[in-house]
Amino acid sequence: MRGRVLVVVLFASTASATAERGQQVFRSGVQTVFVDVSVMKGHTPVTELRAEDFSLSDNGAPQRVEAVAATGIPLDVSLVVDATHSGQLSGTGLNAANWTDVQRSVRQIAATLRTDDRLQLITFAADVVETRPMSPVGTPESIAVAMMGPFSDRYAITPALLKALTAPVASDRRHLVVVFALGSGKPTVAPMEHLVPVARRADALLYAVLTPTHHSEVTNQVFPFSPSEMVIREAVTAAAEATGGKAYFTGDIAGAFRDVLKEFRSSYMLRYTLEGVPAAGWHDIVVKVRSCPTCTIRARRGYMGR
Repeated sequence: MRGRVLVVVLFASTASATAERGQQVFRSGVQTVFVDVSVMKGHTPVTELRAEDFSLSDNGAPQRVEAVAATGIPLDVSLVVDATHSGQLSGTGLNAANWTDVQRSVRQIAATLRTDDRLQLITFAADVVETRPMSPVGTPESIAVAMMGPFSDRYAITPALLKALTAPVASDRRHLVVVFALGSGKPTVAPMEHLVPVARRADALLYAVLTPTHHSEVTNQVFPFSPSEMVIREAVTAAAEATGGKAYFTGDIAGAFRDVLKEFRSSYMLRYTLEGVPAAGWHDIVVKVRSCPTCTIRARRGYMGR
């Protein structure tokens, strides 16, 4: 299921909805909720669905879907890139050779965006740097991202993702966050416990591109993931699913993004006016497609109301 963001993304609003620490909250009164939903049959987006094709419940109470539309809303895309490097051909991270592939992939991603979309680049290693603020794409060939530094006792994937996920989202745009964590051999675990709770309330759709295996660049031997790596991978995957996104386990950055964008562009925006349940507190959302019970549906799992 996918919710507003990416993020698709789920967002809900009322006449008095405000943002609080990057979270959307809801005041008393009539509460209108918008849910960005992706519907897939295998690897193919399901198009031309109508409001009556969907069933939706909010905290167990059936809701009437009032409108549905394919979403052509402009995108804000945040690419969160692991910029650590090993400093040597050790098989534990990026080096100058494969960093060139990362640079090329980022430019290919930029070239797939529309003229009204915007792009932000956040790189992280021991620290987090916004190497490109959210701005119109412009010329993809001019986009550059530098490696930041070798491994250290800090690995700043959590603050990098929190920075992206909690950014304010304009009402006329949608926010897609894609994290690329393709290195390995991380020596410590970032404070991951904050990531999933924030992701559940973020107005962004998160996708993760994670390496399926890592190899020695000398012997090509496959190395198992360390316990700290597994904690990071599991937390990032859970955070992506909490927003309505998912994790890809591949080294093909540009290919994974094309799949994300294809699904994102063909999603639906559902609208309903909350009925039958209190507005305050956490709301679980369940979306189904009556006409396609075997379809894969991705939508945000819930929101916080007040």
